[in-house]
Amino acid sequence: MRRLPASAEVATAIRAIPSAPSIDGTLDDEAWLSAPVISDFIQRDPDEGEPATERTEAKILYTDNALFVGIRAFDSKASEIKANLTRRDEWSPSDWISIMIDSYYDRRTAFEFSVNPAGVKLDIYRYDDNDEDRGWDAVWDVATSLDAEGWTAEFRIPWSQLRFGNGHEQRFGFNIYRRINRLNEEQYWKLLPKNESGFVSKFGDLIGIEGIEPPRRVEIMPYISSTSAFEPAESGNPFRTGSDSAFETFFPEKRPFFNEGIDVFKFSIGGREQLFYTRRIGRAPQGSADDRGGYAQTIDHSTILGAAKLSGKTSSGWTLGFVGALTAEEKASAVDSVGVQHRDAVEPRTSYFVGRLAKDFRDGFTQVGLF
Repeated sequence: MRRLPASAEVATAIRAIPSAPSIDGTLDDEAWLSAPVISDFIQRDPDEGEPATERTEAKILYTDNALFVGIRAFDSKASEIKANLTRRDEWSPSDWISIMIDSYYDRRTAFEFSVNPAGVKLDIYRYDDNDEDRGWDAVWDVATSLDAEGWTAEFRIPWSQLRFGNGHEQRFGFNIYRRINRLNEEQYWKLLPKNESGFVSKFGDLIGIEGIEPPRRVEIMPYISSTSAFEPAESGNPFRTGSDSAFETFFPEKRPFFNEGIDVFKFSIGGREQLFYTRRIGRAPQGSADDRGGYAQTIDHSTILGAAKLSGKTSSGWTLGFVGALTAEEKASAVDSVGVQHRDAVEPRTSYFVGRLAKDFRDGFTQVGLF
């Protein structure tokens, strides 16, 4: 089988023939037999620039619907492979394998798919070369298996989870990462030097993918949200029965609609402060009802009547994004000192709009735009 030299920065994918492999954690499907082998991984830790202490081999296939990556992680002490079982997206001190794909090929953004030997999945969206969004979740498949020679990971990543332009031939940024926990060893197919800045911009390239088209993306995601808090009840107060929210709690943005493509709208105004904060849309009303000597209800969120978003990048290096949303007027109930009920507006009907336009220069190392 053909092997790429240690200095190679280009990996080649081939079309799966006669059919796509089944995702079962073994690389015994016929399609894998003819795939070129990627090897010669390099340590980043503990001995930067030295060959990996344990051999890693990778193969890449594709079909009209998905990209397939098979990894064979050889280990001379297979019984010491660390495989912690945790929830999805929870990093643990395990062995890990990660596939990183810059499908925009802008040297700034990438989709990362990771798995440990126990089959725990972790996915990350990387943007602005060095930043990351761990709240991003994709729909993809992976299976793992362990044996006396090490462990294996078999990935299936649908094209619908990546972003790329039209064209007969595709060229992506690409990298593979492996962690050997017992050795504290991190190895890469394309080494990311510690003394150089950048992450996505240091990837190698993936070629050989031809004749695929960006798929139509339709996603239906049922969403439900609820809160509950318990506090001492207040005698005579119909709005404080002992099971209402006692105070506002901040949580990171978890709503899929707002998380998708959020990197486009990241615009720092100093430190961690961002000009556009998505949780303002649907936030708790900023006003309060006049209790008139009695009691007033507290509203903990505004109803989102509708929202729309357009975001993406062009092949010529333009980034664009627009978000529009409309929230309803909110009214809170109150009971005055003599028991008469009334309702006061605590938040007006509100429209939100934000736009971003930017252009990449110097292969993505410089970006100029407006917000």
